Amino acid sequence: MKQRYLFLLVITLFCAFVCRPVLAQDVKELEKQFNSELRSAQSAMFNGKLDVADAGVKKCGELIESLKKLYPQHKQLSAFEQKLGKLQGDLAKKTNKVPADAAKVMNKTPTPQAAASSKAKALPRKTAQEMRELTKTLDSLEKYEKDRMLRIQEDYSPYSIESTFDSIQQKIDSLPGLLEKVAAVAAEDAASEHPDFIAVKERVTSVSSWAGAELAKTRASVEKQKSGETAAGEAAGSLKALWDEYDNKYFTPINNLSYENEIAKIAEAFTLLSEYSGKKAEITRTLTDFEAKYGNDRDAIEKATGGMEAVYPWENFKKAMTDIESVPARIGEKVKGMIDQELSGLAPQGDSTRSGGKSCPQAG
Repeated sequence: MKQRYLFLLVITLFCAFVCRPVLAQDVKELEKQFNSELRSAQSAMFNGKLDVADAGVKKCGELIESLKKLYPQHKQLSAFEQKLGKLQGDLAKKTNKVPADAAKVMNKTPTPQAAASSKAKALPRKTAQEMRELTKTLDSLEKYEKDRMLRIQEDYSPYSIESTFDSIQQKIDSLPGLLEKVAAVAAEDAASEHPDFIAVKERVTSVSSWAGAELAKTRASVEKQKSGETAAGEAAGSLKALWDEYDNKYFTPINNLSYENEIAKIAEAFTLLSEYSGKKAEITRTLTDFEAKYGNDRDAIEKATGGMEAVYPWENFKKAMTDIESVPARIGEKVKGMIDQELSGLAPQGDSTRSGGKSCPQAG
């Protein structure tokens, strides 16, 4: 019976120390696969490979389900689901999926205006040909450039950003000239009142207004992101400089001196500890302000600051401030041992001690 209990105990310890790391590895692998599949699906969608993107979306959904089963309390599950949901919505717009009630809509009786439009004559050939470039530019602004600006607003890349803005602005600026050319040909073809020409004029006005506002919004977003990156870089630099100062002045010296056996070294450690204690509140306040802006875990800080430059000094501070709390007790134990050793040397040791350790000669 005792052997059985011992066997169960060994199995329990094995699971505690071996299975948990394996679980963590599986979770990390699922995170990595999800992020990879999501990026691939996004790239495929933006490049017009909608079938590939749809397959990637399904794979991401399967990975989320696997993650839920493996670790239901995973802190990034909600974020993963939101990212996947956004991609699904964007993909649905790209593929122009028909809504469930589309049949009812299509069966409705057309309005008189729609009926008149359907009976209208086709746009004259010369006018239709002249309109192609205008329609192509409008389509590009409403679809490709719109998606591109939305991506930049979420997370811009400094590479060729200005040339991208210039390209979009050129398309917007070209609309009046393109419309003027179409209008001239339409006048020759007596098509100035044609429903298609009137519709494209209205579309030019609408797209010009929308695209101009969206481009201004995108520029402002980039400036805000640049400003945030600059502020984050300055914050990271300040935190690193503060860490270097306190590590060189307090954390490393105090830790090293706490292991010394000389009274003078131990006294020096206590002096530095006293100085550090007076500055601890200031450091804590600095870290609290930093965490309020950029997060209180490494993933949040890395995302908010755009790199690991601020993560390392933040982690170093957290660990050093925790470790230094144990130094007074360690030094106290060392001093107590030294005192005990000193007292033991002063204890009475018989006549030889009282006579200075020399034995008296006996009479012959």
